[in-house]
Amino acid sequence: MAKTTTDQIIRLTIQGYQGSGKTALASQLQGRSYRYHESEYGFSVVNETDYHAQFSILVYALNGTFPQDLLQEARSRPLPFCIAGTKIDLLSEENRNSYMKSPQAFAWSWDVNYVAVDNTTGHGIEDLMRSIVSALHPPPLPALTICQRLVIYTDEALCWALDCLAKCFKLPQPRSIKNSPFLPTKDELDRLLNSPAVKDWDREFLQRVNVQASLNEVSCHLITPSLIAKVAGPSEYDSMEYVRHTSIPVPRVYQDSPWMLMDYVDGRMLYECWSELSMFMQFRVACTLRLYVKQLQSLKAERPGNIADGVIPGIVFGHDYKEYGPLKSARRFRQMCEFASIVGHRPGLVPSPCPPSTDDKWTLVFNHTDLNATNIILDKEGSLWLIDWGSAGFYPASFESIGMWYVDGNGEKGDRMPRSWSRYRGFIAGRMDGSELSFWTCVRSAMHRF
Repeated sequence: MAKTTTDQIIRLTIQGYQGSGKTALASQLQGRSYRYHESEYGFSVVNETDYHAQFSILVYALNGTFPQDLLQEARSRPLPFCIAGTKIDLLSEENRNSYMKSPQAFAWSWDVNYVAVDNTTGHGIEDLMRSIVSALHPPPLPALTICQRLVIYTDEALCWALDCLAKCFKLPQPRSIKNSPFLPTKDELDRLLNSPAVKDWDREFLQRVNVQASLNEVSCHLITPSLIAKVAGPSEYDSMEYVRHTSIPVPRVYQDSPWMLMDYVDGRMLYECWSELSMFMQFRVACTLRLYVKQLQSLKAERPGNIADGVIPGIVFGHDYKEYGPLKSARRFRQMCEFASIVGHRPGLVPSPCPPSTDDKWTLVFNHTDLNATNIILDKEGSLWLIDWGSAGFYPASFESIGMWYVDGNGEKGDRMPRSWSRYRGFIAGRMDGSELSFWTCVRSAMHRF
């Protein structure tokens, strides 16, 4: 074993309530060394007031009270810190394996790293030392092997080739609409919404989407030959204005409150006409959608959720009646999802969830999140429009594919869309491997508990 030099000594402070096991933990760490990426680090436990201290450990007896005051104090100091859970041997088997005692639970609840240790057997001490050293000395990015580089270059080349192919066969842009429609006053709008013609259109709309519902559940109404009135939140209007500088056709909005008034796109939903399209036309539609998704995912942000206030609508996780957030960063969003994945995991039914490990998988990009065939309109001139931006926002890129997979593959419309549509899902929104799908399945199944 290489000799530990002075500049490789890590000075630790250990804090905790009386009886938490902090003294036993200090004796476990004092004088220990840990080899990490060709370097060896020694540990020295020092007094809390030692200004040479480099790292702090908060000791939490898992059978006692959480040291929230010590946590707040630690946050006020510049030292990095973590929580070490002790007395794990005193817990019942059920509590010991509870997801509430997992590192993911502490990361989400307290935004802190957590390691469980057993001072009696020494179990977890190696993990604690690794956590301390990696926090102070982040490991270098591993060098890619030739095979890994080849896979990356091959994927990039294939993606580039598919993008070029999509550009060759994309559908034309719609002609710009120059004339503004007649905008009704509030009284006129109320009268139009209750007119027999609008009620007839509402009935026809329910028949078109093959949904059994009352007229009161219809959220959009054709009030004039060129104008739609829709009940919508501020995030939908903001999202539509946000993507207007792209080449993605979205209806013009003339009023966003209390009713959103926008252009009526004269065409048919893909849900209605997909099976009637030729194979070549279906391919052109898929090419166009691929380029739309590419444009959306070139737009990035640091905070997850919708544009208006960062709220994450429940439909993103399959629950219409819930909202989450706002969360302040992609890191907090990742912590929430990783905790939800272990809460939602059902042993024996799906594989143990393995979260996406690379940072690029968690980069927040703009997603429509609801690209089902009722929200895509093919107009009479052969242009493709995207509507219903109510759940759009900044999420990992895989959310577009996840949304399509659940809605069109397993959701309420899954039994009505033909396989020819499902086959294009990966081409349009990107493919997911089995581990990603398993992870997000567990996340979605648990989010209603949050």
